[in-house]
Amino acid sequence: FNLSGNFFDQSGTAVGLEFNRATGTVAVDHTQGRLHLGISGTFTHSKQTVNGGDGLWGAARQQTGFGLPHDTSGALITNPDGDALAYNPLKLVEGRVSELRRDRVFASAFASFKLLEGVNLRVNFGPDYTRADTGNFTGADVQFGGQPFRTASYYQSTNYQYILDNLLEISRDIGTSHHVDGTLLYGIQKTHFAFSNEGAWHIPYDEALYYGIGQGDNYQASSGLSETALESYMARGVYTFRDKYTIMGAVRRDGASVLAPGHKWTTFPTVGVAWQLGDESFMDRFGWLSSLKLRGSYGKTGNAAINAYQTQGALANGKINFGTVTAPAYYSNPTNPANPDLGWEKTAKTDVAIDFGILGSRVIGSADFYRENTSDLLLTRSLPGTSGYTSALQNIGSTRNSGVELQLSSINLDDSQGLQWRSDVAFAHNKNEITGLAFYSDTTLCPKEAPRCDANNGWFVGQPINTGAQTDPLNMNGAFVGDAQRRAWYDYKQLGVWQIADSAEARVYGDKVLQGNTYPKWTASIYNSFKYGGFDLSILANIRSGYKIWNTYTPSLYGRFGQLQTSYWTPTNPDNVNPSPNLNGTPLAYGNSRGYIDGSNWRIRNVQLGYTLSPKTARGLRVTSLRLYATATEPYVHYKYDYFDPESGYAGGSPVYKTLLIGADVVF
Repeated sequence: FNLSGNFFDQSGTAVGLEFNRATGTVAVDHTQGRLHLGISGTFTHSKQTVNGGDGLWGAARQQTGFGLPHDTSGALITNPDGDALAYNPLKLVEGRVSELRRDRVFASAFASFKLLEGVNLRVNFGPDYTRADTGNFTGADVQFGGQPFRTASYYQSTNYQYILDNLLEISRDIGTSHHVDGTLLYGIQKTHFAFSNEGAWHIPYDEALYYGIGQGDNYQASSGLSETALESYMARGVYTFRDKYTIMGAVRRDGASVLAPGHKWTTFPTVGVAWQLGDESFMDRFGWLSSLKLRGSYGKTGNAAINAYQTQGALANGKINFGTVTAPAYYSNPTNPANPDLGWEKTAKTDVAIDFGILGSRVIGSADFYRENTSDLLLTRSLPGTSGYTSALQNIGSTRNSGVELQLSSINLDDSQGLQWRSDVAFAHNKNEITGLAFYSDTTLCPKEAPRCDANNGWFVGQPINTGAQTDPLNMNGAFVGDAQRRAWYDYKQLGVWQIADSAEARVYGDKVLQGNTYPKWTASIYNSFKYGGFDLSILANIRSGYKIWNTYTPSLYGRFGQLQTSYWTPTNPDNVNPSPNLNGTPLAYGNSRGYIDGSNWRIRNVQLGYTLSPKTARGLRVTSLRLYATATEPYVHYKYDYFDPESGYAGGSPVYKTLLIGADVVF
């Protein structure tokens, strides 16, 4: 029996951000004869306050720093800099309430009964229930643009899901050289999600918050229900001979309710082999080699992670005027047409690997080489307006992933004086590319580097699925490539503005070039831990290299707002990547052409220093053991651009936080 609980309370790094959570856990395990029972359950209650909303950081960065947030009476000034588009971020905090309360109960229970020696019947059950309530209130003149009235909304949802697996497990020795493992499974997964949402305008007073929705007008409400199910059958067998040669085979059949009739069920086979090469007698000559294992596998998996009822289409509602009468109208949702052919996304993976240990297993590692071919991708495709729809979820195209994953663990130092040093290194390289599409644009609409493409969706055969294509900036010195007609179309010939490469051909999309993708060419993590006496120190570093990120700063360098300190174009400083300031506040000409920048970086992810008191000292304090520690998270990032963290994903959003945690582990 185990019972535990904790409480977490955090004030955010920005005003208006708060989070607290209470957690309780109970676990029971019992064996009676052939029956083994166990259950563990966790309850959490949390409250999160995000009064500033997503616009807080963006509004703060627009300030020049010359304006004051409050007037002489202490009231907030809507536009501190006098610019109607530069909004006071404190208004977003002090005039808005956004609270999320969440209660969650989840558990894991099992019952295992021993039928015979090496034969068990087991049932696993995992329920998960979540209720979430979100209340939002916005005061008058708080929204960007000065909305002159109060608004409120309240969203409530319940999500119940469970997994139930029934297994027959067999593990038997046959003689002294043979061993067999087998598993039969029947499992089901079900989800039930319901929500209701209501909102109103003109809430009469601030104190009502989102509890006063009934006192407002323009009342609107919506609700919904979705239920899904997944049913599975599986058989798996493993045969081992002399603990050296292993062969495995499995077959799984899954049916997903979210897919279209006639396409709900599919079968996924898997086979694998392994050879403990290091146990062969002819390997004895390699005394430095502690272990060596070769393994390989081939298998198929599937993905049906889509929303319920997407195959059936949906209706949208609106209003139509009949003379002086306005009546509700319903029509096919342009973003969700019916698709009676929607089926599984399927992936076939081949993996070849080697596991090894050397120097008495002081160094152990593995190397995996893999290739994955995915077909019938579940993707939302943009459609031409003439179809009557804007987008549709379809099984379209195919991709390939191939790469290598390396892992290495070593005991670098373990001397008689008590000094220990251990390291863990992981390296991964992956190449992702589109190998086929359901629709191909005319080649005149595709970049020259990728003549086979779907220009409307930005998909290019031979390139990763998230490759970006933008116009190609040449320089900012007035030179321009192209004929006179196309120069007139663009009409950006002045100095200090990006000049765009023009092929002077009859292309609409072809003047764009591929500017990279957001998948790193390789990633690595390095973990080192040290121990000496009662002290322990651990350091984790991560590296991501060879990828691009979308930089929202450069395309939005409007001269009217507060901006970064950058080296921009002037007649005497022409060699740089930033254009001359744009005082009128309009978007930069072809600003997106400089949107993709190198995201390569390395960072110290975590550093922890601890000290464990000796047992004698701990007993003197009337405790069994005591360890003091300090943990620094994200203490250092090495990146060529110092104005944002590449892992934040969005330069105008919240930064990645640095934290310092000081604590103690006490056992009584």
